[in-house]
Amino acid sequence: MPLVQPVPALGIPSAPPSLGFQGKVMATGVNHPAENPILHGEKDGINKYVQKYGNRAWKDMILYTTGKLCSMCISTLIWAGVGGAGYTSPIDGIRKAGIEQIGLPARQVVEASPF
Repeated sequence: MPLVQPVPALGIPSAPPSLGFQGKVMATGVNHPAENPILHGEKDGINKYVQKYGNRAWKDMILYTTGKLCSMCISTLIWAGVGGAGYTSPIDGIRKAGIEQIGLPARQVVEASPF
């Protein structure tokens, strides 16, 4: 069950979701709404990680992203077994930027997971 918590601002206005291990960025991803509406940056980063390293070591990975994870992306991290996630902007900040969000908090998804 991933730990989801805020992290200090990265000093840049926007950063792509990144999968990291021991301080090293292993893969990054970006949203592709025109290509595929469910290919959020978190999923894109996971796909790129698998292409490069295979389907392994998820519990050791931490995903860092600009915006707090949506319910779909936190579910993806739970299914993959990613060790944790950090974000710099809360959901309200994303909404204020004009990006619609589903009102199901990541914490509620994590608490509903049996694993």
